[in-house]
Order: sequence, then C-alpha cells, then structure tokens
Amino acid sequence: FTRRPDSEPFDEQDVNLAEELAARTAVCLDNARLYNRERRTALTLQSSLLPADLYQPLGLTIASRYLPASDLVGVGGDWYDVIPLPGCRVALVVGDVMGHGIRAAATMGQLRTAARTLASLDLCPSEVLFRLNRMSQDLDTTQIATCLYATYDPVTRACAISCAGHVPPVLVRPGGETELLELPAGLPLGIGNEPFERRELVLPHDSILAFYTDGLVESRDRDIDEGIGMLRDLLTGGRHDLEELCDLTIGAQRPGHERDDIALLLARVRELDEDDVVDLLLPPDPRSAGQARAFVRATLAEWRLEAIVDNVELMVSELVANAVEHGSGSVGLRMLRGPTLVCEVSDRSTVLPSMRDAGSDDDTGRGLHLVNWLAHRWGSRTTAKGKVVWVEQRLP
Repeated sequence: FTRRPDSEPFDEQDVNLAEELAARTAVCLDNARLYNRERRTALTLQSSLLPADLYQPLGLTIASRYLPASDLVGVGGDWYDVIPLPGCRVALVVGDVMGHGIRAAATMGQLRTAARTLASLDLCPSEVLFRLNRMSQDLDTTQIATCLYATYDPVTRACAISCAGHVPPVLVRPGGETELLELPAGLPLGIGNEPFERRELVLPHDSILAFYTDGLVESRDRDIDEGIGMLRDLLTGGRHDLEELCDLTIGAQRPGHERDDIALLLARVRELDEDDVVDLLLPPDPRSAGQARAFVRATLAEWRLEAIVDNVELMVSELVANAVEHGSGSVGLRMLRGPTLVCEVSDRSTVLPSMRDAGSDDDTGRGLHLVNWLAHRWGSRTTAKGKVVWVEQRLP
C-alpha cells in the first residue's frame, strides 16, 4: 500500500477491499506453505525408496541418475533398480508410475518392493511383469505404471527383456552406433490381463544398454520420437565414462518449469576372464559324481581356493548324484568365480528338487539338508532345456 502527500484519506470501502486482498493473499501463502511441505514429504519418501547404492554385478558396469520433476509439476513415481540373481546374473528394472505427488511415490515403492520379491523367485521377465500387473490391480485400480524388466547372464551375455508400455531401451554398440530395441510393447501395469512377451538377444562386449523414463525424451515442446532421436545423438560414440555419459545426458535437459521427473540407468557390458568360468559335461551315470568331485578339486586348487574344497566337493557330488538319479539326460556342471563361488548342476528334467523329512531308518532324503547347511545360498530354476540347481559359497 502506497500513499502520496496529496492522497485522499482511505474510506470504509478502501478498508474492505484491503481486507479482502489480505484474506486472499493469506490463503495463497498458506497453500504455498502446504504445497512446499507436501513436496518435501514426497521427495523424502521417493529418495528413501530409490536404491542408495546400486549393486555392481559381475560382467556389467552400472551408472544411474534421477532428476526430480520441476516445482510446478510435482514429484513423480519414476524408479530404477539393479537386483542380483542366482548364478551371478542380474535383473535391471526401470519403471514410471503415472501421476505425481505422495500417492505416486508410495505406489512406486510398492512396485519396486514387489519386483524385488518376484526377482527372488528367479522368474523370467514376462512372468515378473504378469505378476506385477496382477498385484498393481489389487493395490489400486486407478494407478497404472509402465515398466521395463531385463535379466542378464554375464557368462553367455544373454539378455531377456519384457516391456509393459514403457519407452524402448537404446543399445549403443561397440562401434558407437545406436540402435532402438524394438520390443513387444505390452499394456501398462494395472490394465488388462494379457500375458507379456519377451525378446532375447546377446549383448556385444563393450556395448551399453540405456534404460530411461519418458521424462527424458518427451515434453510439451517436442514429441517422443524427436526426444529419442536426441537421446541417441547424445549416446552415439559411447566412449565416455558411464558417469560422464549420465552427466552429459542429464545436463542436456532444459530446466523448464513443467519438466517431468527423469530416471536413467546405463549398463556397460564387460567380458569375463576365461579363467573365471569352467564347464564339464557328464554322462547320466552314477560314476559321474566321482568325476565331478575330481573336477572340483582340480579347479579350486588352480584358483587357490583349497580352504573350501571339502564343502564344495560334497555339495556338488550330492547335486550331480541327484541329477543322475532323479533327472534325465546328460548332466552339466558349471563353476563361476565372482564375488562368490557359484556351482550350477543342470539336467533335462523340469522337476525341481525339494527338501523332505527323512525317517530314522531311511537311507536317502538327507542330501539337500546337507546342502542347505553347508551352502551360503542355494536354489533351483527351470530353463528352456530343463532345470538348474545352484549353490553359492562365500570366498575365503
């Protein structure tokens, strides 16, 4: 309120107008205070639900960035994750809950937790998305999300990817050229009950796989195809360190007041040392258990891991004997030296082993109890050609 020396005195009408303006201003200030508090709460919730330290898997180098939405849009539900799987394999996940605010952040946290739980069951990507879809419909029928889920095997460099309505990933080949991976799109999570499809490919050594959310490539002043083209231009070459490449990609985003939140996950493929993986094919013969024991002893002696020979030899012998007796076809044994020692025994039967209680007079039924007691972790999974039973042992 301003006055000049020659201004007329305020009358009652002026006072009423000033009081009305003050009341409206007070409401605006209060709304701004409440909005700021809600935004801080949503940001805190979202940052607590995102992974603090990403798991660095065998055979991959990982880098990531998360950029919150601008103030006028509000916090979104973008997330990413790197989940360890048996056999030194890994799952890469990127998702985007539609909408903004605390509700979207909370839904994101539920989906991320559910994805980690389903990953522990060692399901294929299409099955994980199918179950996530069912779960999201049970949580809230009004909330939908897009998601990209991939698994990677560092030994074979095989990658399986399934998509639920998400923007497609970009593959940067060793020469620097980029390729947009065309995937069966699938419906977003929370819509319908259609099964998801998956695409399988072998990633070249030194290639980069880029997962991201639509906030990185779509805005009001550009369509999604133009945004993906700009992203591919930024990733072309791929000679930068992954952290520098993340900074370069995020730094190219304009700070606009209506920018959506952004999640970016980059994974560079690293070739394993040939000395870290050994394989043995055994015939379906009871004497194969003895051959497996000799193979384990020789391999661990070469790796200078004699301290765990007895335990590993006993577990592998039990698994091979079970595969010969209860499985079918030839028996495969693979030993992988990574952060831990992983031993995998495969056969062509799809019947998974299970521990059972053996009676005091029974001569069998105690082998898996012994494996359970000796192993750091163990489990089994079905494959396209049968099943794999694996044990994991900590290195001395």
